[in-house]
Amino acid sequence: MDPRPAPLGFSLAFVEGRAVLSASSCELTPWVTLSRLELEVPRVRFPFDVTGGAVRFQRRRTRLRGAALRISPTAASQALAARPRLQQLGVLAVWIAAKDDRVELCGEAKLGERPVPFSARLEVGGAGARLDLLAVDVRTYGFLPLPAPLLPLAIAAACGARPRPTSGEPDDDDPGPIVRGCDELRFDPLRSLVAPLLVRGGWRIYDHAGVALDHLRATTGQIELSWRAGAMEQETHAAFAAREQLRRLVPTGEVALADGDIGRALTEYRAAYGRSPEHPLVGQRLVQLLAGSQGTLLEGGEMARELLERAGDSTVLLS
Repeated sequence: MDPRPAPLGFSLAFVEGRAVLSASSCELTPWVTLSRLELEVPRVRFPFDVTGGAVRFQRRRTRLRGAALRISPTAASQALAARPRLQQLGVLAVWIAAKDDRVELCGEAKLGERPVPFSARLEVGGAGARLDLLAVDVRTYGFLPLPAPLLPLAIAAACGARPRPTSGEPDDDDPGPIVRGCDELRFDPLRSLVAPLLVRGGWRIYDHAGVALDHLRATTGQIELSWRAGAMEQETHAAFAAREQLRRLVPTGEVALADGDIGRALTEYRAAYGRSPEHPLVGQRLVQLLAGSQGTLLEGGEMARELLERAGDSTVLLS
């Protein structure tokens, strides 16, 4: 039996004077369902002959008008847990939790004597149809001999995400998934999951220009992502802006951390903190690096207290 989803079937309708092809709901993977796909057929003249239905436009270059994906957190968690490389990388369990439009990545890792729970909040951003996931508030609830930001990187690698290109920046035309730094994942789920179905069914790939992420809704049983033509590009979330600022402040340190060169990353961040001890982002990352080794754990605790006193609240250490 072919495990791939069946080719998409379309119906033809006229919406606001435009010819629109609408696909029926389709399960793309056991954990992702295409709930809406609307393609506009350009340059249609009226009066219009409907003979032949939607199939007559298979060879026409359409425009993406809107799309929506539904993700099952439970099924996605099962798919993550089935990744064999997770155990090899020390991740014993991982699952996705969704509630009140928030998405979290949780699990347990074991790189020492006992399992250590961890959690991270996933911020969603992107440009056009591309989706960016940024792991923030990465926390371990016990000592783990690894800087906490490397846990999302390990999970992404186990799921087949590729590291950034040697130029340092992912190609926006690459559907991914590609890891940027150690805690950001870039991919285009529509091109990765939907476009192959169009090709299999003999349809031309649509033009996605002018389409942007419209909203994300997350509840206990479902995560919905929606794209719409004409949607305003969402403002850059503060977490993405902060991470971009950190990459500019300590570029070699972030590259070293993503490469797993903890010694070099620690050297770079010690130097950066010496130059800018007042900068909270540099201090946060340095604490995370120090907390990943028994030899520097006490130093990390002292620095954390110093940063907390300076900031006046606990949020300084959560990104």
